[in-house]
Amino acid sequence: RWKSLEQFVTGPCNRVAWASALSVVEEPGLGANPLVIYGPTGTGKTHLLEGVYLGIRRSQPDAKVLYLTAEDFMNRFLGAVYQNKQYAFRKQFRECF
Repeated sequence: RWKSLEQFVTGPCNRVAWASALSVVEEPGLGANPLVIYGPTGTGKTHLLEGVYLGIRRSQPDAKVLYLTAEDFMNRFLGAVYQNKQYAFRKQFRECF
């Protein structure tokens, strides 16, 4: 089950990341766009990203939201370069919030 931003426990190490995630939900496409979260294990990175995904899906059910890992992104990018499909790769991400 995915976690929401309302369930997130903030602390000194993750308060800025939480505020950035919340700004993405409140104003998709503005502010922290793209949102990249980096930090040590146990600081809530996955919880924040799941919360952003859920928040946008709730407020804009028809929005196209893409949730993927950095590894998935790189695999898609390298596949597009290898297959000479960079246009389709760019289009896929430009259509998302």
